[in-house]
Amino acid sequence: MGYLTEQTEIARIQYYMNASCGMGSLKSARPGTRNIELEVIVNGWAWVLEQYSFDRQAEYFEAHDDAKRHWRGLWAMDRPEAPCAFKRRQMRRARAMEGQAKLLQMQF
Repeated sequence: MGYLTEQTEIARIQYYMNASCGMGSLKSARPGTRNIELEVIVNGWAWVLEQYSFDRQAEYFEAHDDAKRHWRGLWAMDRPEAPCAFKRRQMRRARAMEGQAKLLQMQF
């Protein structure tokens, strides 16, 4: 898990808590620790993969569902492609290119 601790200044802030995004005012400056992985997920910039078990997975899946429900990040796209599907497609493409290269070498 990736965490970032930084000084948070007095301001209006967005936060994620209890499976929803919110906004509030920070009344005094203080150090704050942020879970970067959770921020990436709740903003819709990443998938949560079901095939791996981990601590706090319920919270991560709630953030994932919240991002989808509110069309944030990649969920605003018509048909976002899952990372595993993208990798499979790229592997097939690379194998096809290798096969074509071998055919071209055989012709000369």
